[in-house]
Amino acid sequence: MKCFRCGTNLKRPAKVNFPKAASMTSNRGHCNAYMKDVSTKSSIESQYIRNLQYQIYYLEMESRYLRKLLADQKVPERPCKISDDCAQDLPQCVRTKSNKQYICEHDDGDMLKKLNNMRMDTDIEIHRLKQKLAEKDEKLADMEKKMEELKLTASKHVHNLKSIEDNYKCSQTLIEKMVTEKNEQDRVKSELFDANERLQHLESSKKLLSESNERLRIESSNYIREISDLKNRLDMCWSEVDTKNKRLEQCLSELQEMANIKSEKELYARRISECMDQVAKLQSQNNELENILKMANARNVDMETRNRGMLKEKEMLNEDKRLLLNRMAEEEKKIERLKEANYELHKNQSNLDKKLKSVEELKDLQNTLHKQKWEEFGLLANSMHSLSQTMSAQT
Repeated sequence: MKCFRCGTNLKRPAKVNFPKAASMTSNRGHCNAYMKDVSTKSSIESQYIRNLQYQIYYLEMESRYLRKLLADQKVPERPCKISDDCAQDLPQCVRTKSNKQYICEHDDGDMLKKLNNMRMDTDIEIHRLKQKLAEKDEKLADMEKKMEELKLTASKHVHNLKSIEDNYKCSQTLIEKMVTEKNEQDRVKSELFDANERLQHLESSKKLLSESNERLRIESSNYIREISDLKNRLDMCWSEVDTKNKRLEQCLSELQEMANIKSEKELYARRISECMDQVAKLQSQNNELENILKMANARNVDMETRNRGMLKEKEMLNEDKRLLLNRMAEEEKKIERLKEANYELHKNQSNLDKKLKSVEELKDLQNTLHKQKWEEFGLLANSMHSLSQTMSAQT
């Protein structure tokens, strides 16, 4: 369309392709980016509306100027200074003047219609942009509500994360306590193992002592048997000595009877010498038997003292065994309690691992949303840069 006054080409302002608003069903990162950049978009839209209003104002001024110019335009009367040849063509010019005037009026009407159409288009565009701005304001309010909800959920997640961290620290302290208790348990197990080894050593020594006691008992019974045999033999020897004494007395009586008999003196002397030899032999045998009896009695006393010592040691070993068994029972109870505590701690640790996995997933989701937000911010910045370039090119 050309200007009626100066003939320049009038151009309608180019439509700016604004970037589409982020969808409500898109990701949370889009919402955050839209919330941060909606103020910039609203300023760009308000500037665009202001430019349209300026263009409408300029068009109205131009249309008023053209109307005034057409209304005030009058051809002044001048003297006719034309030749005869031109005068012949004058009726034709007069005939075409009315047609030209009609064409100019028709062009003026078309121009006004076009201006009215342009004004209506700009009004419609402004109304449409206002509707879009209202819709975007509603979306912004909804997004602010959602942002508040997201902030509340984020604060809840942060609180849950802090509680999970506290639980993790508690579990770490419990694990350290379990490690110390496990070390104590290992130490107690080593002590129990040493005690079992000592108990086995004591049982082996007890077996050896019982075997030696049995052997000594057998030896003592043998010695008692030997002593009884020796006593019997001694009694027999004493009986023999008594019989021999009786015989000696008889011999002495016979010697006394035969003292007066000289022929029997030598015989009695030989018999007396024989009897004396026998008596000396019997006395030596008696002394040997007495020495053997004393040695047997001493060995019997020694065996009895050793038996009493072994019985006392056996009682002490039984007492130590009873104490060790009681301590083993207590340690087994402690081990059972520690196993139960270990099971509970493992269960708590598995729950904490699950919670930590969920927290890590939330962190990954936040990182992805943050990346998407920055990507959309970059796209919006590029679109704003291109929009500013187009607007600067138009102006």
